[in-house]
Amino acid sequence: MGKAIEHELSVTHLRAEALTPFEPGRIDPVDALLVAHRLVGVHATPAVSLGWIVACLQAGLDPSEATLGPLLRHMARQFPDTTRQLLGGAAPALTERYPTLAETIRASNALYEHRAQAPRLKELTLSVEDRIIRQSRRLQERRDIEQHAEEASVFAQIVTRAHFKYAQQAAFQFNTGGETHEQVVSMQEFSLVYELPFLERTDPLGAEGIRNRLVEGSLP
Repeated sequence: MGKAIEHELSVTHLRAEALTPFEPGRIDPVDALLVAHRLVGVHATPAVSLGWIVACLQAGLDPSEATLGPLLRHMARQFPDTTRQLLGGAAPALTERYPTLAETIRASNALYEHRAQAPRLKELTLSVEDRIIRQSRRLQERRDIEQHAEEASVFAQIVTRAHFKYAQQAAFQFNTGGETHEQVVSMQEFSLVYELPFLERTDPLGAEGIRNRLVEGSLP
């Protein structure tokens, strides 16, 4: 049941731009802090896990911040950009009351500024026009390779093929009786930007051990 609830919350608030509100004061403080550990450990959507942590701070479940502080710092390390965005809108009175929260926000902002000033690879600094030219060249090379493979393939000559292409509109392209036909279909724009956990990309073995400790209720 707990996994199902966490999954539902994570999917619902995947694109959230603000912390998810909770009332952890309604349950036992020990259980509420254990939920905080496990939400962080299973990589729940940052809006959910950070929302629960901040709600626990506001409910006074960890006056010394000895438990929630390390969890906040761990979230800032795992999801630096998302943590900065979600906590950046915190009320000044909230950050003044909870030093760990203010410290996490300052660290996230400092990391963001450091990364913004760091040198970048040439491929990451290409202009839009250069990116389009580079992508078109790669696409043409791929098409040439596929065309050569199809011309040399006996199997490709005895099967019916359908192509799907899209630009401003999407269309299915198919051949019938030696003629090429297209069926235009409507498209709806959709995009989703989601930050992956930092340690999962840089230290997957160590990240697994941290996840296990968090699920058990231990600090990362």
